[in-house]
Amino acid sequence: MKLSEIFYSIQGEGMYTGIPSVFIRTFGCSLRCTWCDSLHSVEKRDVPIMDLSPTEIFNLIQKWNNCSHVVITGGEPLLQKEELKELMHLLHRYTITIETNGIIFDDTIKPHLWSISPKTKNSVIGNSVSTILYEKNNTFENLKKFVSCGVLCQFKFVVMNENDLKDIQKISCDSGIPKQIIYLMPEGKTINDQRDKSLALVELCKQHGYNFCTRLHIWLWGDKRGV
Repeated sequence: MKLSEIFYSIQGEGMYTGIPSVFIRTFGCSLRCTWCDSLHSVEKRDVPIMDLSPTEIFNLIQKWNNCSHVVITGGEPLLQKEELKELMHLLHRYTITIETNGIIFDDTIKPHLWSISPKTKNSVIGNSVSTILYEKNNTFENLKKFVSCGVLCQFKFVVMNENDLKDIQKISCDSGIPKQIIYLMPEGKTINDQRDKSLALVELCKQHGYNFCTRLHIWLWGDKRGV
């Protein structure tokens, strides 16, 4: 299984914010978002890609023996579905969150929480490959499957500005996503970037009935890796 990193931290986003978790970050993604804060999981950079079996991954995380939550993130974990299924079988005693962009769905994969981050058009503008993939895959039929799959879901949207709201409303309406499980998060790779956008975003959440969520890891550590 190709990974970019494994580390122990706290969950920074969504309904499990603040919970100590082991993060297994897979390598490779089907999109190239303009604001991506984990490019090391998408492109070959300064740190070598790890290639580990599910058993090797499981053995590695045993050193954090007081942790009961695992977050499998990326990149896009569902690009490695077969290895992911094997890893989840080994992790059956953990509370598992899988973070995904929602383009791929497999009803045989059942974490405790699906954390889905559909992308707005602003996320992929300026990147022709990602724009084509966005238009091809975001028919929203895949997102409907997450909503109705019987597994707890949350849908997180990174918001650059108010212009994203129309896209978010269309995605949620076409996919039947209840407002109660939608989280809006400010885009930004620094505390100041996020602080500047947060007050306006809180008002949008109040106005439209969405949840506001910080990206706590950015507030604490900025764009530092492995935290």
